[in-house]
Amino acid sequence: MLGFALVCSSVIMGFGFWGIVSTLVSGILLVAAEAVNTAIEAVVDRTGSHKDELGRMAKDVGSSIVFLVMISVLIVFAANCYCHFFK
Repeated sequence: MLGFALVCSSVIMGFGFWGIVSTLVSGILLVAAEAVNTAIEAVVDRTGSHKDELGRMAKDVGSSIVFLVMISVLIVFAANCYCHFFK
């Protein structure tokens, strides 16, 4: 959802071709990170019914990957805003 909103904002603000492409690619990476996180959670939930420390750690790492990619999407968008409005 965040990636879609930022790509639409990039088009509306008129970032130019490379600004839109960089925002789109970072949004696609965010969707891929979400898919990997969902797969990790599904595997951990499927393989163990008891509380496992390794499973909890795997879920935490998957969530942190999504968070870091989300931050990178915001950084790419902020850099595009800076280049568009201040140069």
